[in-house]
Amino acid sequence: MAQSQHSSGIRRVGDLEIEQDLVFERRQNVVQRVGWGIGVLILLAAMLGGFGDGPLASATLRSPDGLITLRYQRLARDRAPDRLRIEIASAAIRDTEITIGLSQDYFEDVRIHTITPAPLAAEPASGEIRYRFAASDAPVVIHVDLEHDGPGSTAGTIRAHHPDGRHSSITFSQFVFP
Repeated sequence: MAQSQHSSGIRRVGDLEIEQDLVFERRQNVVQRVGWGIGVLILLAAMLGGFGDGPLASATLRSPDGLITLRYQRLARDRAPDRLRIEIASAAIRDTEITIGLSQDYFEDVRIHTITPAPLAAEPASGEIRYRFAASDAPVVIHVDLEHDGPGSTAGTIRAHHPDGRHSSITFSQFVFP
């Protein structure tokens, strides 16, 4: 079949005349390629945990003195279970107990379900809730199981109180998806 191109934007294929807009077709091809690129990027981000539960979402922080190690999810979901894993080195133990503080502003954005092991006591003190735990010579691992109360950014500070009155702290932030 013979094909011919006219300057008027009409293409002839056999006995048919097909109208075409080359400028529109080029734009449509660019938009389609950009759309495919965005789709591939979203898929890669999801596979790597960019929307929660993966290598991009998981984080580990250590205090400068190594007293506190925190494992948590940078990216979390609203109303979904989440966990902070706090490890306190044996240097913070005083008379078989350790004391840690969690910033009160963090409690405005989360609902704590359980803390394991169970704290011996909890009390508010200067912008934080302080928890006392029984401890031995080994590092103490504390799990805080919680749920976020809404989407958006949230931040908190964990402070370990030394027997000599000093403290070590870690500040962390999370983004909560709806």
